[in-house]
Amino acid sequence: MPYTKNDYPSAFKNFDEPKKLKAIEITNQLLADGYDKDEAIPIAISQAKDWANQASAEEKKDMTDVSKKALNKSPSSNSRPELTDHAVDILPDGNQWQVKTRGAKQASDVFDLKKDAIARGKTIAKNKQTKLIIHRNDGTIEKTYAYKEA
Repeated sequence: MPYTKNDYPSAFKNFDEPKKLKAIEITNQLLADGYDKDEAIPIAISQAKDWANQASAEEKKDMTDVSKKALNKSPSSNSRPELTDHAVDILPDGNQWQVKTRGAKQASDVFDLKKDAIARGKTIAKNKQTKLIIHRNDGTIEKTYAYKEA
């Protein structure tokens, strides 16, 4: 179930409003991308802190305005159910490796080592019970795993 401005992890309770809303937004996206709660919350905390340290006052105000509207909607409006069944790709990105759900606008993770990206991709694909597609440096498919419920 997605978090809201009134129902969020206790780890966010001492955050100022923009940082808390950003952390909730990130957590909800990670959960929709197949992360489990125990992984999503620490990632969201780290990313929200980084965002808050770099964001301008206007960006923080925008986050508060936009996120409050989005978080007041029904829980289903925050998830990306259309991506639930989509395969997870391990893609080259310069000298790094992306873990990206097909159809997603951006990668959920980026790693320096391919093996780390594959490990993360396997976790997501298993959670979503979908395919993991590993690509070579040239973009061609190297290997495919299927994780379906038996």
